Amino acid sequence: MASLEPTPLNLLQAEGPAELLSRIDELRNLGFRHRICLPQLVICGHRGCGKTSVFQAITGLSFPVSHTVRTRFAIEGIFRRSAEVSTSVRIRPGPNASPDHKHKLQTFSAQHNWLENVSEFLEKAEQYIGLNEERRFSQDTLQLEVSGPTLPDLTVIDLPGLIQEPGDNETVEDVALVRELTESYTNNPRSIVLAIISADIPLRQQSALQLTASCASRTMGIITKADKLDPCSSGLTTLYARVKHQDTPPNLGWHVLKNIDTEHKGSFGLSRDETESLFLSSSTPWKSLSPNAVGIDSLRDRLNKILLSQVELQLSMLSSEIQKELEIQRESLQRLGPDMSTPAERRLHITSIGETIQTFTRDAVLGEYSDSYFRQRSNRSVRRLRSIIRKWAEDFAVDMRQRGHSHYIYDNPTMSIAPTLGFPDDPQPMLKSEYIRGIHQLLKSNNVRGITGLANSRIIGELFIRQSLKWDKITKAHISEIWKKVKQFLDELLHHIAGPHTSKAIMREIINREMEERLRKTNSKVDELLKPYKRMIPSTLNEQLSFRLRQIQRKSSEKADPNDISDDVDLSLCDEIFDCMQVYYATALGVFLDNIAGLAIENCLLDGIESIMSPTRISQMTDNEIERLATDSNEGCNCKKGQGF
Repeated sequence: MASLEPTPLNLLQAEGPAELLSRIDELRNLGFRHRICLPQLVICGHRGCGKTSVFQAITGLSFPVSHTVRTRFAIEGIFRRSAEVSTSVRIRPGPNASPDHKHKLQTFSAQHNWLENVSEFLEKAEQYIGLNEERRFSQDTLQLEVSGPTLPDLTVIDLPGLIQEPGDNETVEDVALVRELTESYTNNPRSIVLAIISADIPLRQQSALQLTASCASRTMGIITKADKLDPCSSGLTTLYARVKHQDTPPNLGWHVLKNIDTEHKGSFGLSRDETESLFLSSSTPWKSLSPNAVGIDSLRDRLNKILLSQVELQLSMLSSEIQKELEIQRESLQRLGPDMSTPAERRLHITSIGETIQTFTRDAVLGEYSDSYFRQRSNRSVRRLRSIIRKWAEDFAVDMRQRGHSHYIYDNPTMSIAPTLGFPDDPQPMLKSEYIRGIHQLLKSNNVRGITGLANSRIIGELFIRQSLKWDKITKAHISEIWKKVKQFLDELLHHIAGPHTSKAIMREIINREMEERLRKTNSKVDELLKPYKRMIPSTLNEQLSFRLRQIQRKSSEKADPNDISDDVDLSLCDEIFDCMQVYYATALGVFLDNIAGLAIENCLLDGIESIMSPTRISQMTDNEIERLATDSNEGCNCKKGQGF
């Protein structure tokens, strides 16, 4: 196998980062390999701008560089730090690859020492990918991976050159494919982009500058072919100014290189780096630039600092994530509780859980949200229980007022369109005159001809019963809803306090049974509260209602002769009965809503719920009952052992 050192890539590791790289190795050994987003250098630019030469100068990989050889797919040089030296090569299929093509590419993947002959593997890759005169570019990716103790964790990507206009045997689709492929890399937030700018092409024609405008904050402009410009040209003056002042995008600055073609490589016995250094230090105007902005050596130093700052940022973010996860694990272990090998230890643990439930539930019912538990909320959270109950009561009242009555009675016969049903259980629209005729028929069938008592309480009661038929169904549906919310509150609280096994056991053995009994009692209370409204004779002590009924009866008496038994008298009585029923319905509904909120929800569903696992109750449980609640699951036991419990 070819030696991995010394190579230009090793220069990306100064002595300073050695400790940082060791820390990364330690994190990998602890299982955080996939949590560290390793940096990558993306080299892009116009076709023929010298991208591959820059790729070779940075990585030390010996790629063929000439005017006739073009990069036609993405090449990823993947370098990994490891104790053992190894190499591998594979082709990753593009996003639109067919199953047959994917299978074909899998046969190419193997362990190979591709370092010995990179050009050979490039030719093989082209054959497997299926490039030819008709298919000139591909979204498949050649991945050349090498690992070793002196290598950094870094990926360097060489991309096909951006095409300004389709040339011979090229299509508009080729132009779009290359651009899309390039953007897929440059848009990656962990990519450091090297936009290669060929000095012999006007800046306005440099596709790389346009394409990387959206990621300028992590892009560096690399000027290549510095020896191709006339020293007196305006283009050279513009490029020189950008490198000298470093004050125009991209934000990571500008740098100058002199690329060495394959045919000139090693001229006069000088290496690539020596040839470049000789030119940049002796040619006008480049020799007057800061040494930090010219040549491959200083570029490696600049990239070294940029990459290290990105790694440090990643480690800082990882550190924050680890701290959060540690806190979560501590809370999880706390919920699992201490070792519980004896009945006394198990009883103590369950008692502690019960006391915590008692405190949190009491605060939630009273609306005291000072603990941080109540501040960790989402849109569906039920932790702030008093707020949930208040919102439920408001929604229940609105629903009852909108849908609780059987008929929606309207008094506007001139409406061109009568009200319609929105849903099957919405109130049935009915014109008031039609409803009055129904009352008239009811009076006749009951042989009522005059005004007696409370405008014939029996008729009013019967009409009210018909109008309030849906109260039972709607109320119990809402009761079921708030019951589920309260049960969900207890379930979430238990999982916050206790381990998964214990919380499930407590829900199964205690809370589910208790909540079922509370639901039964609440529904029974609803039946009790509905009972007075199912009687024929309405009864109320509401002074406002009594006053309004007396007004209605007095007005009706003024309009009608008690001895007149005509239909007109019946119709006057029908209006009075209708008005009385409406007043009674509105009053009764308000009383009923208050009673449901106070006597059903507060007294039956919520009263004493904080004592659902009180220490007194736990003290009355047998050891067998406690053991069913406190015995750890296998998962919990293993977790404790893993943490040293």
